[in-house]
Amino acid sequence: MNLSSSYALHRRARVVARVTNVFDADYATFGLLGEADEVLGDEFDSPRFHSPGAPRAAWIGLEVTF
Repeated sequence: MNLSSSYALHRRARVVARVTNVFDADYATFGLLGEADEVLGDEFDSPRFHSPGAPRAAWIGLEVTF
């Protein structure tokens, strides 16, 4: 879940805020099966590879139009 909001300070300026992954969910964006021991060594025997999703993050900014 992502959240975004803005507040108009003036007709040409506003404060914006965004929060991604609000609940800090643990998820993967990509996965595949492969031969892990050929790449990482003999101690790795799981054939599953995955790319973890982005962690929780927040931004605050000021938008000004000219």
